[in-house]
Amino acid sequence: MIKTKTKVSGGFRALHGAQTFLAIRGYISTVRQNGVRAARALQDALLGNP
Repeated sequence: MIKTKTKVSGGFRALHGAQTFLAIRGYISTVRQNGVRAARALQDALLGNP
């Protein structure tokens, strides 16, 4: 996924941005494997109820 992101956007400007993207992407991947909808899981995580 990171290679696709790099091709589409031209890369990340900073290491922090890449790390944040990968952390969110990893969370979404794990949520999907557990049968939970990604949008709902992100909303819950932002509200402090992961």
